Amino acid sequence: MKLRDVTLSLAITFFLLTAPFAAEAQQTKFWAMEAGNFWDYVEGPSDTWPSRVQVTLDTATFSSPTYLMATTEYQNSTWVPMENWWYDILETGLNASELRVWQFSNNSDIDLNGWFTLTSYSGLIWAKRPITVGDSWTFSGQGWASGPLGSDSVGIYINSEVLDYESVDVPFGNGSYNAYKISHSIQILHAHAPTSLTKTIWITPYLGIIKHESSYATGITEKDYLSAMDITTVFNDALYDHWAYPYIMQIYDSRITLGCSLDNPDTPGNEASYCPEDFVTREAMAVFITRALNQVPEDGYCGSTPPFLDVAADRWSCKYVKRLVELGITAGVGQGLFGPEDVVTREQMAVFITRALGQVPADGYCGTTGPFSDVPYNLWSCKYVKRLVELEITTGIGQGLYGPINPVTRAQMAVFLFRAFLAN
Repeated sequence: MKLRDVTLSLAITFFLLTAPFAAEAQQTKFWAMEAGNFWDYVEGPSDTWPSRVQVTLDTATFSSPTYLMATTEYQNSTWVPMENWWYDILETGLNASELRVWQFSNNSDIDLNGWFTLTSYSGLIWAKRPITVGDSWTFSGQGWASGPLGSDSVGIYINSEVLDYESVDVPFGNGSYNAYKISHSIQILHAHAPTSLTKTIWITPYLGIIKHESSYATGITEKDYLSAMDITTVFNDALYDHWAYPYIMQIYDSRITLGCSLDNPDTPGNEASYCPEDFVTREAMAVFITRALNQVPEDGYCGSTPPFLDVAADRWSCKYVKRLVELGITAGVGQGLFGPEDVVTREQMAVFITRALGQVPADGYCGTTGPFSDVPYNLWSCKYVKRLVELEITTGIGQGLYGPINPVTRAQMAVFLFRAFLAN
């Protein structure tokens, strides 16, 4: 079973697209949403107007099951329904989960002469795969509004754009978080009182919305910050408050890793683990890189001829190691050996990645200046490390150091792999 962690007061970063979305059947976690998940928000540092966003499975509204994300706000000692979004997740292939929004409704007293409910007509409103900065999409359709002036058909026009990927301060947690900034410019053409508003949402992959802001034509602006959450996670040792969680989920989502142990669906607990603090071995690195390059060979690839004296043809990792040799990414450690169980160091990781990317620089590339104080210009690995810095795959370990002979943990490996193969 997947793990549902206890509610965590904000120490979190997380992802979501427009306002709501998930699917229990999804194989991946990019959209970070499943039935039962919830997120709590407060409006400003005074903790006023708390709200909750919760996901349920809806089998009644449409002909096939969808997910309903419902927002309620605590006003005058009662919880008031504010927004509903219906959506599903379409699995279209590796790393291509598509969010499909089918309907939305909004309850508001900001405009249109008092409380009113705006609802879109049902149908595919938009469909989005994982987003990137500069991505944009539009919606033009009809809906209806009901309120003190009666019920009327309205035109709904939405222009959406991913403006930036930036650091966001969350006052109720423990720091800043990297998030996509998505703007939705909304026009509502109503016979009695046309209106417009802008909704801006800051979201982090695999966790959800950390901040959202609504600016209305009346001049009113509302800002809400994440204060607590409860979401399912894949691995029992890499929960959503782990520093490497978004990177681990990226490489899991891309099928570069399945973790270090799988879950038993017949037990009530979650046995799936990632082992983030374990060190990466050379044969494990062969697996990660061949998967990242989509170069995994078939079983039996080694035949009866092993690529190294210490990598037998029937060894589980033989096909990965052999493919790594064929791709020119490794030549072993010398004397016909590969050292499959040796731990990968950070300078060796630099070699693996630059070779895999076809980015190996010429000898003497460092000139007379090393990229870090512990990577001098005449260190054998300097050119590889310097190129890794230039490719924005590493910034070192702090204080001007790279830690070239430090062993690479599986958590650190997730960061290297994401930045090298998935970030762009």
